Amino acid sequence: MRWESRPNTSITLVFSEGADRSLLSAANFDALTLCPALSSLNWIHVPGLNEAHALEAQLTKARSEGVIVSVSGSWAASRLDQLGAHEKLPWDLLILNEAEAKRAFPRFNTADPHSLSHSGDIVVTRGREGAIARVGDDAFSISGRSVSVTDTTGAGDAFAAGFISARLTDASVEHALEVGVATAAAQLQVVGGVAKDPALYEEAKALLC
Repeated sequence: MRWESRPNTSITLVFSEGADRSLLSAANFDALTLCPALSSLNWIHVPGLNEAHALEAQLTKARSEGVIVSVSGSWAASRLDQLGAHEKLPWDLLILNEAEAKRAFPRFNTADPHSLSHSGDIVVTRGREGAIARVGDDAFSISGRSVSVTDTTGAGDAFAAGFISARLTDASVEHALEVGVATAAAQLQVVGGVAKDPALYEEAKALLC
């Protein structure tokens, strides 16, 4: 969808900060408050806590009408800090990487998904170590894959795309984690986070069938 906003909002630079990457963007998050209603969809994934905050009204309305809402962290440090103040997540699913999970939930223990004490489903990606999830009262984990890493840009988004695609086909959490890891592993072999060769994702695609 398109709506009126200020021009030239999409200039983005990637820079490294410690063990994680961050995005420095000219995007005007306030423009998201003008986004039309989103309730005609089945599932909405928001690739950042800042974006989810700007879309709070639309996402709340969509959830009240049965839409599933998931959100990725995208290393928004102040928003991660605020997660600890909420007993219940305002979305159906939160996807974080390990560094984000440790920032948001200081008591988080990678060996125990239940240490993610907030109510609401949470998935944590762990790079070469795979991923873990706490969905309802159940805990899940999957091992990572050994691949030759070209560029980590976009791997988290690729995992989310694979995981959500699988869940939309009613796949189990374990299988969805497998699809997510396979999709991220393919993305790690691409420069710049752009899917230039669809053949790289054939294995992940086959897992959806």
